[in-house]
Amino acid sequence: MNAHILKVPYDSGHRCERMARGPGYLLSNHVLEGLPVEAIETTLPFATEIQTTFDLARQISNRVRALSTEGKQIVVFSGNCGSAVGTISGLGARDTGVLWFDAHGEFHTPETTRSGFLDGMPLSIATGRCWRTLAASIPHFQPVPDANIVLTGVRDTDPEEQAALDASGIYVNDPDAVQRIGSRVSRWYIHLDLDALDPSEATSNQWVPAGGLRAAEIEAIIREARSLLPVAGIAVASLDPASDKGGRALAIVRDLLRTALE
Repeated sequence: MNAHILKVPYDSGHRCERMARGPGYLLSNHVLEGLPVEAIETTLPFATEIQTTFDLARQISNRVRALSTEGKQIVVFSGNCGSAVGTISGLGARDTGVLWFDAHGEFHTPETTRSGFLDGMPLSIATGRCWRTLAASIPHFQPVPDANIVLTGVRDTDPEEQAALDASGIYVNDPDAVQRIGSRVSRWYIHLDLDALDPSEATSNQWVPAGGLRAAEIEAIIREARSLLPVAGIAVASLDPASDKGGRALAIVRDLLRTALE
């Protein structure tokens, strides 16, 4: 396995709190053994959520570009989904297919959000719909074409967010999308927000709605994607160890990573 792990222990700008404890939890429980691990940390003197998110994205993009040039597969353990913007930038947005598992749309903008939660916006940022000035500060950033993204497992969106998704070219819960995207890109980035799982399978954090995917369904989609193109990067996000009763999410992550990277 020629992979390299990037540990990004941040949740909404906070280090090692709540879901930001997930990366350490995964590593301390040896979900992937024998691989180099590199921590991505902010050095901002007075960190705020927006500053921290984009500072981390800039660092992630540079490291992903360097590591992928060496032929490494990138594994990102992140508290939030915002790390995806940096990872996709480093891989090269124009010819990377994005296979995104998530219960939520992640498609808000500052104009549609009612919570102010920046982590509800990563797909809008990645596709160039918002935070354009800060996104342009990320090395190698280019907007991801909508038609290169499939969002799977989504079942909890706000009305404005759903309207934006409906008007976009993103494939949403489309069983044929992997084949369509795989015919026109060069590699995959897989984003695994663990709230895509149905809570009967595992509960990764306090915001997991009912009606999600089975682990076997996610595994089958990943296998289909791998049969078409290599997986250049994969991220695991949104795992709060306090919510993972009996280590069920941990065991599923271990199996899914082996499927993606074998």
